[in-house]
Amino acid sequence: MLKMLFGRIICHSIAVIPIFVISNWAYAVDPVSNWDPASGLKPNEISEPYELVNTYSAPPVLDSGKLIMSTPQISYSQFYIQREPLVDPSRKFTMSMKMRLVSGTSTSEFRAPIGIFFTIEPSVGLILWIGVDRVFFGIDRFVNGPISNVDTDGAMHTYRIEHDGAGNFTLFHDDIEILSGSAFESTQDHGTVRRFAFGDGTNAAYGVSEWGLVTHDFLDPIFKDGFEDPLNTISIVDDSVSAVGKYTSIAIGVDGYPVISYNDLQNDSLKVAKCNDTKCADNDETITTVDRQAESFAGEHTSIAIGADGFPIISHFDSVTPSLRIAKCNDPACTGVDEIITVVDSGGGRSSIAIGDDDLPVMSYYDATNSRLKVMKCNDAACAGGNETITILDDPANDVGAYNSLAIGADGFPVISYNDGTDGSLYVAKCNDAACAGHDETITMIDNTANHVGEYNSLAIGVDGFPVISYWDSSASTLKVAKCNDAACAGDDVIVTIVDDGPDEVGSHTAIAVPADGFPVIAYQDITNLALKIMKCNDTACTGGDERATVVDDTPIWVGVHNSIAIGNDGTPIVSYFDVGSNTLRVIHCGEANCIP
Repeated sequence: MLKMLFGRIICHSIAVIPIFVISNWAYAVDPVSNWDPASGLKPNEISEPYELVNTYSAPPVLDSGKLIMSTPQISYSQFYIQREPLVDPSRKFTMSMKMRLVSGTSTSEFRAPIGIFFTIEPSVGLILWIGVDRVFFGIDRFVNGPISNVDTDGAMHTYRIEHDGAGNFTLFHDDIEILSGSAFESTQDHGTVRRFAFGDGTNAAYGVSEWGLVTHDFLDPIFKDGFEDPLNTISIVDDSVSAVGKYTSIAIGVDGYPVISYNDLQNDSLKVAKCNDTKCADNDETITTVDRQAESFAGEHTSIAIGADGFPIISHFDSVTPSLRIAKCNDPACTGVDEIITVVDSGGGRSSIAIGDDDLPVMSYYDATNSRLKVMKCNDAACAGGNETITILDDPANDVGAYNSLAIGADGFPVISYNDGTDGSLYVAKCNDAACAGHDETITMIDNTANHVGEYNSLAIGVDGFPVISYWDSSASTLKVAKCNDAACAGDDVIVTIVDDGPDEVGSHTAIAVPADGFPVIAYQDITNLALKIMKCNDTACTGGDERATVVDDTPIWVGVHNSIAIGNDGTPIVSYFDVGSNTLRVIHCGEANCIP
């Protein structure tokens, strides 16, 4: 499948590239944006800034009054973008640019090395493609409009695009009208917010271009001096040549900086990324392969916690042996090459780890061999003593525990949410001791409707000390939340709410956290649009019917899976997740509690 910006997969680059970072905006009613390289500024440095998206190691450069943009192969992208509320290209407008395609190669007749992208309404827009002596509008995903054969590489030319405000576009080449085209609908191509971009935004082409001027008159005049963007920051944390980023889990280190565990699919290993800033956005994250063994496939279904010593501990699954493994780091970034790796149980599957009040790890996990839920309580900080306490927590005839999530309750004892995959229900187990070993745990069915529910469950403890759980209704493709009214969820008064029911299919890959205000925040997937959504609840149980669900990353072709969420020391959410199309690990740091872009 071909992939592109607004339908764009960002593939294997070299550096950690923060994208979608917008500085504070302050501008007058004048709707004109004018970038001229003769000013000595790049587009992301002007007063109405563009955002640079660059997955190549070298950034664009200013040289002799021109901006040179370059991608050496199809796996890289490099483009500038402006988004609403800064711009409103739905109106009648004129956009003009001077540029030269120095060289370029395309692997598809429907793409070219340079794209000019307009999203005029959610999922509606048009793309102008500029190839070697070939210019055309794309009028559908894989349909070209009329083609004009004009010089594009011999000299700098002026391209002017006029929009009539009704979705119809006209292109002029050095003031000569050469093409016309109309906007078409495609969420994959155009995304869900109004925006404008120029540069290499497809992984079906690459090349070198020179830019002399970009100007347009569709700045949104609603925003006056003093408007401040919330500064959501999306970063590609690991985009190494191997496929990385599945099974992410995030925690906040004692230094206030995130640390993330995840899988390296190509090398069958467990990796850890230690961020060196609160947003994982300064291009200097410390990335380490922590567990890689011959004849094994480590790093599946990772779960990370910060030990009492300030060093991470990670549970993960080796699907080849198969076994549950523990990696105990001996420094905050897991870089000492002396991490303690222990096989703690045969079998295994998805796991969830936390640090008990006794400073020792405890984890729930799925015994995939026997289709049951187990708990392990470690007797040392590294779970390496060979004497861990392992308990079968629930072993009915049904298949239970494939999706499970553990937290430490206010009483210091674990509480675990998990699914029954056979009858499609959600359960909670409240342990009555630190190891869940008393065989007197309180097990309660939380949701057992006619629908199949409980997959991708995630549990947190509310400020009232009672659990709150996000999970997926796979029959209806909706996101649900269960808020318990006691510590064990056993009171028959659990509040179950559908918090996002579309109209698109949503709700898988949930991850929940509770910030200081007590109102949960949930990361999850928009399945229809293959995007990452974040919901901020407006009450402790998410029952007000006024929860704010926001698409925070719709980078096509597929993001928002294997999500994990934490609350940073600044009180705002930070989410790690997997970009399926480009096989990269991504992080979004929200600029404020609602994560509104």
